[in-house]
Amino acid sequence: MEAIVPVLVGGLLTLAGALVAPFFQRKHEKWRAEREDSQLIREKAAELFDELDRMVAESHSANIAVFRNLAEKNVPPSPLPDLGRIRMLVGIYFPEAMPTVEGYEERCAVVSSSVTKDLDGALKSSDGGDRIKALTAVMVSSQNEETRKFVRNLRAEVAQNIPRLK
Repeated sequence: MEAIVPVLVGGLLTLAGALVAPFFQRKHEKWRAEREDSQLIREKAAELFDELDRMVAESHSANIAVFRNLAEKNVPPSPLPDLGRIRMLVGIYFPEAMPTVEGYEERCAVVSSSVTKDLDGALKSSDGGDRIKALTAVMVSSQNEETRKFVRNLRAEVAQNIPRLK
């Protein structure tokens, strides 16, 4: 009889462990998945911030190039930055910030449309050459200003949604 008691206690503890272990296993897996998701979001936020830095640098370069072209001749133009990668990162990982991206695109379209109308008028006039250069400078400067506002707003919005380290 004395030998049966330890066997029964061991068997009961084994059954209790078998019943409780899945609960703790699921809880641990859920915690690990949340931690990995948070890490991924932080990595993608860092990627997005790198893209925003690149965008600001390209916008600044385009601005400098257009003003150098006013003073000097034959300065190659610098293209305005592309939003493709930024749009992808925001759309997938920070969809709540997508209105900020769309607002930026709309404001840039308004600036571009306004300057395009002015360029059309400049092309039809006889003194259009200098005016075209000036309008190009206005457009790129306006684009640069919009880019700075956009980057500042998007950084603030994304930073609010990045999971904090615990």
